[in-house]
Amino acid sequence: MTTTAVRGVFLEQREYLLALRDGTLPADRPSFDESLDETIRLIEQVATESRGNKRAIQNVIAALSRTNVALAQLVAGETTQEDATANQTLTVPQEDSIAPALPEAIAALLEQDGSDACPEKAVYIRFSMQVSPEGYEEFHDTCWYFTLSTIAGHRIKVDLSTPQYTQLMGLLAARSSMYKKTVTAEVSRKVLKAAGLDWLLGLTRTTPQKLLLDMSGPIPPNYAEMTPDVQELLKIRLAMAGQRGWIYNEFGKLIKAMHRTSGPMADFIEILLQIADGYDVFPIGTIGRGNEMIVKPYLPILGTLTPASVKAVASAGAEIWNDGFLARFVFSCPPPGAYLDSPFEIGERSVPSQLATSLRSWHTRLGIPVLDIEPVLMEDGKETGRYTKTWREPLPESSYTLTQDTYQQWANYRSALKAMARSFGKEDFDASYERLPLMALRVAALVASLADVRNERKIELPHWILGLQQAEKWRSSLHQLYAQVNASIADTAPTLEDMLISYMQQLNRSATAREIMQYGPSPLRNLKSKEVISLLEGLIKSGIVEKERKEGSKAEWYRFLT
Repeated sequence: MTTTAVRGVFLEQREYLLALRDGTLPADRPSFDESLDETIRLIEQVATESRGNKRAIQNVIAALSRTNVALAQLVAGETTQEDATANQTLTVPQEDSIAPALPEAIAALLEQDGSDACPEKAVYIRFSMQVSPEGYEEFHDTCWYFTLSTIAGHRIKVDLSTPQYTQLMGLLAARSSMYKKTVTAEVSRKVLKAAGLDWLLGLTRTTPQKLLLDMSGPIPPNYAEMTPDVQELLKIRLAMAGQRGWIYNEFGKLIKAMHRTSGPMADFIEILLQIADGYDVFPIGTIGRGNEMIVKPYLPILGTLTPASVKAVASAGAEIWNDGFLARFVFSCPPPGAYLDSPFEIGERSVPSQLATSLRSWHTRLGIPVLDIEPVLMEDGKETGRYTKTWREPLPESSYTLTQDTYQQWANYRSALKAMARSFGKEDFDASYERLPLMALRVAALVASLADVRNERKIELPHWILGLQQAEKWRSSLHQLYAQVNASIADTAPTLEDMLISYMQQLNRSATAREIMQYGPSPLRNLKSKEVISLLEGLIKSGIVEKERKEGSKAEWYRFLT
């Protein structure tokens, strides 16, 4: 068949699909090949059963386009012939995979065994699987690299024309309870504690203002009352106050809270975006303290969420996919039905001593900043009761250089992902595909530094292979999460949590759980008291609602935070 004939058939097929999308079932049906026929019949069925409901039909087409490349090309108006000509090295995803396959030359690296480049990883994974036997396999990987990223603390720099640091922000995404997200994430905290480095972790729950204040390293007002030992411990912590790891359960609720423009958590978006970009200093203003500075801000994140928790803000086409926010995160998301049935074993497991020792030694090799805390004196030499910090040894940085082979492999991977992003027919993956090669490079730098006992400061091919392998797991999970968030996109009914937020926002005053059950929306009135309180407690953790007491009342009152 000539190119003109192929184009003519394609146009007929697309005209038919667009008519279906608009709620019409045309009398004349063009023929479709095997890759499309069954899918088109499903769309036809929806059009018939919904009586031409455009929204229902469009939602189904959008959902199916994410797993059927031929349909996505038809929707976008790109023929398979044209797409193949533009990207001859790319392959169409198989039915059991959502992410497109890499070109063969790059994919061959995925088959290589890179375990020798980082033996500590195997020790961590083995321990993590003992502590969390039902954790999804790739959760353990992400938690390991978060642990390394936290310890690195802005002290490792990749030597590119725009330098890269090793901050990683990872999210474990899966259904509640089925994949043990929280249990697996807490293994990282256990390992850091065993290495004597858990002080590198920040508060679990915080507000944007509190986070910035803590990272600026404020000196407590009771510093003079501390014992010398406690003062020395405080100096160690304040010396790296701007470099903090953050483990946050139910991060999906926080993301929703961030995207309520009038809410108290909205400032987190701009803060996380700027910190992720690796500024040398981050100026902040604090009431009563003038201007404070965060020196070399660095905030690795390990969060957990359910796909359902971000459905309202991360559906297909949502701004959060395109504004760079989600692109700064990497994801581990199991495919449906991949859960394990493996109970805890008898007996508590201890962190392997060789792992804790190795991580502690690495922290020392990276260099430890030192600061002094001195009293601020008045003109007559008397102490004011305030203190100032003076750097004796600032935060050091080790610059790592890519070997020529490593650089070329990184460039090839980057080019392959850019080509894939252009082929999708949508922009939702553009920002993530742009950043994934950098995430791979950060992993490679972490691994190279951990193994660099001779201080050679090179990122070699075995280190890159580990970075590539991890980035590909994150890329696959990106597509899994995207598909799961949008799998039931036609079901746009608000959640109970959304109803509660809307009701309390409209109420514009404090209310008790009993009042909500009596006068709230009908679905809330059907809940039991403990269920309403559980919803309220979840909103408190997310910083959306606060609990208060009223004089003369024994009840607990809840107020929406504006």
